[in-house]
Amino acid sequence: MRELARDLIANRPGLIGAALVKARASIAARWHAEAEVTLERTRSTGAADASEIAFLRASNFGLQRKLDEMRICIDDAIAADPVRAEFHFARAEIDRRLGRADDSLAAYARALERARPGRSPSAGSIAFRRRLLLIEGGRESEIDAGADQTELAKPTPSGDWLLTAAAVALQRRDPAGAAQWLQRARAAMPSREYLERIDDYFFRVHAGRPELKGLFPTTAERAQIVADTRPVLVDP
Repeated sequence: MRELARDLIANRPGLIGAALVKARASIAARWHAEAEVTLERTRSTGAADASEIAFLRASNFGLQRKLDEMRICIDDAIAADPVRAEFHFARAEIDRRLGRADDSLAAYARALERARPGRSPSAGSIAFRRRLLLIEGGRESEIDAGADQTELAKPTPSGDWLLTAAAVALQRRDPAGAAQWLQRARAAMPSREYLERIDDYFFRVHAGRPELKGLFPTTAERAQIVADTRPVLVDP
């Protein structure tokens, strides 16, 4: 794919789509310097798809753990296309990793306002990550004014709320209680959705606990999740 894009660009230097294909292939192969050169050259042409160029640059920096540079690029993407929920969600995730909780909460709120049915990220995914941020900061009392108890009292609570209960249990150092919530969530959710939700560093730091054995993605499952996801943040 990368070689095909290179040949297309050589024959038609102004072909922006081919340049982006080449950049994506370079990012996937971890050829970061080459990806940045391709994207910077494409950006200098005044390409119409400035938001996608900025987002790919952010992805490239994210894979290198350069979160400050990544944040700047995400802001460029938002400036070029402020209605994309994906960009605001990425900004929230970056700020969460940088310890900027209030900025992250504000960005999650903007992403929720812009979420659309059938598009990624879903409103459910955004709301779930927002709840994790509150829980890890010891602010679970701010979660939707008791909505957790209302949801968990239902005969069939949603998987996201079962995972929220598991996160609260882990924050309270109750891995056995968390395991019960996780088992219910795994039974209630499609397998891929469950694995994607729990593949968050808040949960992964607890993956070695014996009470939680078998409740996290295997190495192969996680590799597939990462391969199928736009590389906004790739956690260690």
